[in-house]
Amino acid sequence: FFFSSRRRHTRCREVSWARRCVQETGNKIILPNSALKRLTKMNVQYPMFFRITVPSTKRKTYCGVLEFVAGEGSCYIPGWMMRHLGLEEGATAIVTNMPLEKATYLQMRPHQTSFTQLSNPKAILEQALTHYACLTEGDVISIVYNYEEYKFDIIKCQPKPEVGIIDADIKFEFVEPTDYKQTQIANPPPAPAKEEKKDKLKAIAQKFDPKKSFPGKATTLSGKVITPEEIKAVEKKQVQEASFDPRKNRLQYTGQGGSNSHDSAFPGKPILLKEVKKAVSYTHLTLPTILLVQISVVAVSIKKK
Repeated sequence: FFFSSRRRHTRCREVSWARRCVQETGNKIILPNSALKRLTKMNVQYPMFFRITVPSTKRKTYCGVLEFVAGEGSCYIPGWMMRHLGLEEGATAIVTNMPLEKATYLQMRPHQTSFTQLSNPKAILEQALTHYACLTEGDVISIVYNYEEYKFDIIKCQPKPEVGIIDADIKFEFVEPTDYKQTQIANPPPAPAKEEKKDKLKAIAQKFDPKKSFPGKATTLSGKVITPEEIKAVEKKQVQEASFDPRKNRLQYTGQGGSNSHDSAFPGKPILLKEVKKAVSYTHLTLPTILLVQISVVAVSIKKK
């Protein structure tokens, strides 16, 4: 029966009685059709929110409504809400229609650290909260993701302790999970200085003896033993090859005579490029033409030889 136009005593049952187990994770209840008839005759705000109060313990929480198909005098409530309120099957509670403001800020504490380690916990929480119509400070809600149940404590709500979250722009904030344990290292050793590291490396290098570290004799692929003199000759050659710079060791062009290969292959007076340029300076020849002239001179010299 109703005490007033917005307040009603009803018997509470879990939503499983109504074969709607999918709503166990939300906070939307199922009311009788008579409640809808009375509410439509009054000036109520939409979406509709309700406050459930336990007369014996004065405990209360806020919720939304899913449907108006419950039996007369009954109300179907999610199981976690009944456990939170301390209600038993068939217990009496007071359901009151209450307008709520939209939430702007929520501070929540997850019970499991594993939830914060998911790929995108904020998006997962936003999707799960679509089953909830409102939130109240002090409530413990639960969501299901990948067949795992995660619980949350509602620490703080703004602008009021009871807020609606339907079509609301909310800023979420997580605090440390309930099962979080901070590991601390007692008196960690100080990091060694750079100079100490250098001294240690020098000491290791001084103790290193290649003869002791690499005992045995050097041999070629054919099995011939390489003598120490041959090893020194190879090392000397490697040093010379490593230090060779072709820019600093150019072949000197000595002109007529000399010991380079050019003089032995082309005996006689060489013709330099600057002389060719001087010979054709009176003409307007381009550089490719000058190069062709020089190549022709070299070809004549080879033919005479």
